[in-house]
Amino acid sequence: MIKIKKLFIAIVSAAMITAMCVPVMADDGSTSSEITPAAAGSTETATTDTVYGQSVYANDLKICKKTMKIKKVKGLKASIKYPVIKGMKNKTIQRSINASILREAKKQLAYGRKSAGELRKNGYKNVKCETRLTYSVKYNQNGVLSIVINEYQYTGGAHGSMYRLCKNYDLETGKNIRITDIFSNVNGAKTYINSSIRAAIDKSVAAGDVDEITKFKTIKKNDSFYFGTKGITVVFQQNSYFTYASGIQYYALPYSELSAYLDPDYSFLSTEGISLDSSKTNTLAKGQLAYVVLDSNSSTGYIWKCKSSDSKVLKIISQRYISSNADDNISGAGGKEIILVKGISEGNATLQCNYIRDWQGGEEGDSFTYSVEVK
Repeated sequence: MIKIKKLFIAIVSAAMITAMCVPVMADDGSTSSEITPAAAGSTETATTDTVYGQSVYANDLKICKKTMKIKKVKGLKASIKYPVIKGMKNKTIQRSINASILREAKKQLAYGRKSAGELRKNGYKNVKCETRLTYSVKYNQNGVLSIVINEYQYTGGAHGSMYRLCKNYDLETGKNIRITDIFSNVNGAKTYINSSIRAAIDKSVAAGDVDEITKFKTIKKNDSFYFGTKGITVVFQQNSYFTYASGIQYYALPYSELSAYLDPDYSFLSTEGISLDSSKTNTLAKGQLAYVVLDSNSSTGYIWKCKSSDSKVLKIISQRYISSNADDNISGAGGKEIILVKGISEGNATLQCNYIRDWQGGEEGDSFTYSVEVK
């Protein structure tokens, strides 16, 4: 009976951990359209931009919420909840991203501990410091991951301080993306952004919503921002340009207004992706995304192998499988294979996808060829 009880607890615990580690999309309230049924007798699925409720552009990874175990410190109340990335094919980049986030979490905790120790050392034993860290996922698709880490520190006095640390990762390189990195016409982008933010500030000041203490003149390459599904948002921290009481300020800039300045590598932000059609030549702009959705069933032993004839023209960004069932362990459950590609440079290329059973000498099933011209 004891063994059964322990087994039950272990199963429940595992389920709870799994429930906290799932594919995460942006939290900006965006919605996606439904699936269009596939043509009869075909394993090539006609689709809009979702499969089983998941965006075809979603990154192939999982984001798990982890709560840091903190030893009790006199004079400090601390709570650290931070994201851990799992499931990336490139484990080196995954480790690098996780390490950078964990360093920040430890840094905040260390600051709280130090503040509590200094207060007690100086005789303020009745003052309790507080350290809090949470996060929100703002963008998780197209090879870009945007996470905002919400930091709060109270170290005595009338009020605490808040900070929004924006982490924008290029999942192909693991590097943090700065706001100037996404533009080819940086000066033009700055002119537009500066005038837009300046107008918004003037309106807020006139309405009495904020008090500007340092005049905003221009955006800087290291200014905080995050990606969203409809645009980027620039973040000005407390006491940067405004009084503490004005709080953190956010300025949304739509991709539709930034499209003229975007670098080709980031043109997918303002250009709608397309579903590739094997019956015709598909046209893509440089930086534009396209996708293929194919029926798949791993229990049959078949897997989809896809290859671009010229990765300098047409590059495969990701390939992932989504089960038709919430429980991936159901025997025989089929699903969909999603292949995401990107136009890189002008030219012609093909995407070849073959359904192959590797363990029986490469026995082939369906095969599709997609012709693409990048202009």
